[in-house]
Amino acid sequence: MGEKKYETLIKAIELVNIELQNLTCDKNNDLPSEKRSNLQVGLNNKIVEQLYEDLEFIAHIHFDVTVFHSAEEIEAHDEKINDDDVLFNIEFILESTYKINIPEMNHTLEDYEEELVSFSERNVPINTWPYAREIISSITTRMGFPPLFIPTNKNVSPY
Repeated sequence: MGEKKYETLIKAIELVNIELQNLTCDKNNDLPSEKRSNLQVGLNNKIVEQLYEDLEFIAHIHFDVTVFHSAEEIEAHDEKINDDDVLFNIEFILESTYKINIPEMNHTLEDYEEELVSFSERNVPINTWPYAREIISSITTRMGFPPLFIPTNKNVSPY
């Protein structure tokens, strides 16, 4: 990947839309009240699809939030979380759409494929993070819990 090409892409790309593609949430009403303290949050995200046509780039990012009872034995042994210890799970996919305006391009992004992959890994999670935080907080309260606060996303990958 050329540093100059990536810089050109960054200057030319603009986020134009973010849409919720799907959403599921599951609440464990059977989790005993004594296990509803000392909870931990697991949050993962990953790009699941990248599409480009003409000068439009679309990325789908999947978010998975699991709130679970943090038993010391789970932490100590890094064991898989037992379903009985999960208080709730929220999963959703956001679609982010970008327009790209590079005057010397002939209405194709094929020459920027490597840079777009890098853009997806570096920028799409940061661009969609505020929307994901709002969805997580809102859904959490709608399930009867206090709003779940998700910290900021910090990308430490080198450019």
